[in-house]
Amino acid sequence: MTIARISLVAIAAALAATALTGAASRQDQRLVIRSQTTSVAVHVLVSNERGPVRNLTAADFVLTDSGVRQEIATMTIDPLPLDVSIVVDQMQHSEFISGTRNPHIAQIEALLGPADRLRLVSVGDDVFELAPLSTQPGSVARARPPRQSDLGGVYDAVASVLMRPSEPGRQHVVIVLSEAYDTTSFISAEILGELAERSDARVHFLMAQGRSAKMRTRARYPATSPVEDGLATLVNLARATGGDYLSASRFTRSIASAVRDVFEDVRAGYVLYYEPAGISGHGWHPIEVTLSRPGQFTIRARPGYTD
Repeated sequence: MTIARISLVAIAAALAATALTGAASRQDQRLVIRSQTTSVAVHVLVSNERGPVRNLTAADFVLTDSGVRQEIATMTIDPLPLDVSIVVDQMQHSEFISGTRNPHIAQIEALLGPADRLRLVSVGDDVFELAPLSTQPGSVARARPPRQSDLGGVYDAVASVLMRPSEPGRQHVVIVLSEAYDTTSFISAEILGELAERSDARVHFLMAQGRSAKMRTRARYPATSPVEDGLATLVNLARATGGDYLSASRFTRSIASAVRDVFEDVRAGYVLYYEPAGISGHGWHPIEVTLSRPGQFTIRARPGYTD
């Protein structure tokens, strides 16, 4: 199997420039879905304190494009197929990578439907795409990781999947399996957060169980390269995108139940379709979705599009 090396130097430079130039230049970024036709599709996830809200109609939604309210032409509630990107680190002795098939990745793969696709990205001395998006069962199982390392650019790896816009009619879910240490990334925590704001992916993070022991080891034997503890960065990133910190079973270490809940929540969303009216110009179009009915809701939708 060919392993694709992902180069992020140019991307990092572009994102760094973007972070420094302010809101005006952000409108020129093309890091999210583009509208290729006159119709725009917006995938919306709605939840309250009890979980996903599934009984809404098109009349319950208020959608604005560039500040102008739009008429929702139609709405579908059919589950969208998933594109799942797994980012897994290669830290020495990590529970996530071993000489045999990774059980966590196998559990995620087993929960996919026939139309879902899976991608595997590895973090070690560099960032590698071990398996591209595929619906072929077992494609990830055949991927062979490069050597393990105490160096890792987890920010770069997460950025490499966040910058890929979802295809229309599909929902992107990113699952990060990591000890959350970063030593070699070009992407900073701040720029990673900027990128997440423009992405339509939902990120979920699972920390390695052996991380606490690694922290004690690193305290006794400082690394030659600066080591950034990215735990808070990855947890906050996940929650900012509508995802969260995943917990494995206390007894079996299985993540199947947690990932099943993630997939069910994503599939419980709505897709709103409209034809932009009352707006002009090309470039970045911010979208805002709210509900007209009373109540406390959490709404997750793509932040906009570029035409």
